[in-house]
Amino acid sequence: MSTLLKRFEHSLLVWLTPLTLCVGVLFLFLIPPWQHYDEPTHFEYAWLIANRPDKLADQAVDSTMRRETAASMVVHDFYTPLLQPPNLLSDANPLSIGILELHHPPLYYRIVALPLRLVRHLDVVSQLRVARLVSLLMFVGTVLASAAFIRLLTPEHHPLRWLVPVGVLLTPPFPDIMTAVNNDVGAIFVLTLFIWATSAFFTEQVKVWHIVAAIAFAAAAFYTKSTAFVALPFLLLASVMAWWGRRGWRWRWLALLVGIAGIATAALVFTTGDAAHWHRLRYTIPNQSTPGLRDTTVNAPLGSAALRIDLKPGAQVSLLNPIVSEERIQALRGRTVTIGAFMWASEPARVKMPTLAWSPAGSIQLHTLPAEAVDVSTEPRFYAWTTTVPEEAARLHYVIQQSGARNTPPLTLWLDGMVLVEGQFPSTITPQFLDETAQRGVWGDASFENLIRNGSAEAAWPRLRPAIEEWLTARRYYPGTALGMLFDVRTSSTLIITQVLPFLLHAYMGRFAWGHITIEGTLWRWLIFAWFGLSSLSGIWWWIRQPNTLRKAVLLYAGLVGAGIWGIALVWPLQYQFLGVFSMPAPRYVYPAITISTLLLTGSWAWWLHSQRPIHRWWLVPLLLYGTFFILGIHSLISYY
Repeated sequence: MSTLLKRFEHSLLVWLTPLTLCVGVLFLFLIPPWQHYDEPTHFEYAWLIANRPDKLADQAVDSTMRRETAASMVVHDFYTPLLQPPNLLSDANPLSIGILELHHPPLYYRIVALPLRLVRHLDVVSQLRVARLVSLLMFVGTVLASAAFIRLLTPEHHPLRWLVPVGVLLTPPFPDIMTAVNNDVGAIFVLTLFIWATSAFFTEQVKVWHIVAAIAFAAAAFYTKSTAFVALPFLLLASVMAWWGRRGWRWRWLALLVGIAGIATAALVFTTGDAAHWHRLRYTIPNQSTPGLRDTTVNAPLGSAALRIDLKPGAQVSLLNPIVSEERIQALRGRTVTIGAFMWASEPARVKMPTLAWSPAGSIQLHTLPAEAVDVSTEPRFYAWTTTVPEEAARLHYVIQQSGARNTPPLTLWLDGMVLVEGQFPSTITPQFLDETAQRGVWGDASFENLIRNGSAEAAWPRLRPAIEEWLTARRYYPGTALGMLFDVRTSSTLIITQVLPFLLHAYMGRFAWGHITIEGTLWRWLIFAWFGLSSLSGIWWWIRQPNTLRKAVLLYAGLVGAGIWGIALVWPLQYQFLGVFSMPAPRYVYPAITISTLLLTGSWAWWLHSQRPIHRWWLVPLLLYGTFFILGIHSLISYY
């Protein structure tokens, strides 16, 4: 058996390439046209580059192509049974085929467009299959890059040299996404190559071309997808760690320097003084304001701070304070609530009252109740009104929406003592708050409890510096909402641990197509959790016991890269907590680290089963696990389609 495995290793490229092609072709036939994440509009981007590049400058689409695509989607049962198909006889021009993807970096789509130029005469489904073949080639390249990566870390004839690429290949949803038309394919391919090239920095065989390749792959990642931008800081991390390790210096001092650099970077990127629990939604560009600034320089009627909104001409501002408790929202449905706040401005003006925003269950739409406009002066005055919470509300928020009138001077608006209380309270009476937090008080003859947090803007948390926030927003990368939820540590940590992490672990091995096809069964779900848990604990324990060598350093680097990619995926859904559909992360967001994850899921068994008491065929355990889940995945796809 050992002789056979050595032959496998020596002929790795000979058998791994056709095996990967066979698995990829299998998934090309298993998944019907358009049945991958946003595949119709990702294909549209590449098609426009190949056929109508004049449309890209204005982010326009081709109506004829969309109508042909929509007809094809109907023919191939794309909408059955989850969605309502479009009316192909409608005069709508163009028809909708999904979320427009033209804002993404273009590199992946330009590569896919190359063969599409040669097949313009074919029908749209045939062109889709040609585009999928480009992704298939990237799939092969990714598997081969994983084999190159593990060769840097292991001695000759080590079973991991063939087990890791086989594990990558047999991760059931991985060939599914890697045979799709989606820029995640390009991001995964480029980042896998990047991880291999930067890992070579730590070896004795490092060459100049490794460094050049790493820089090139980092640049390619920047032009492939925003989730691949992490290659830029990881390139710096690999360079510093490899340089440090070659000099034999103590890692504790590097950790100290990295910590100091991290604090300095945070100080440059973030500033203080933002009002806690008040979240910014995206707002218009240009002439955008800097909403939600916690102002401590005014004579606030409650405490020492107020919420400040600077309205520039033409700007639109939306600040949102969510009701976190789902039980409380359910109890409020159909009930009367009173909304109020102290408001005043830098000069007399007409502004909107605070109102409620809500999202129905299963919807990505955020609806806002109409708010009355009132006249405010330069002195604080309390305004209130009464409404009814919609019966359909699954998410509920206290929201402040203001618009700066065009051709008017800039206006500064302040709010304090923001309240949302259950029941009807008199708008002509100012409530008496028991303390400066505005959480409780007496209104008329009745006591009340404020349903929103930090209604007086007394509590603060960090925020991105306005210049950085505006620069990112101008490029359609607005992280403010997710960062705001992340700063709400108690809510976000509970959400990540109890919902997001279990979902992502299961999806890593058991979700296909649009995420609606799964490997069913509680046994398999818990087996995945146990596999990841035991592998993580044993891998960390094994690493701690290793001597301080470059091999230990490269494993630390790989671990940091993997943790970074997984961490970004775990916090990604926080920005959607405001909606009736809480979007969970797809496994494609962690597959850029699939080589590292597979090393953990396979290599930990080498220590667990082999190091303590030699079991020479320890590799059979992870191979059996991968094979089992691969067969279950194929069965799930065949059963569904």
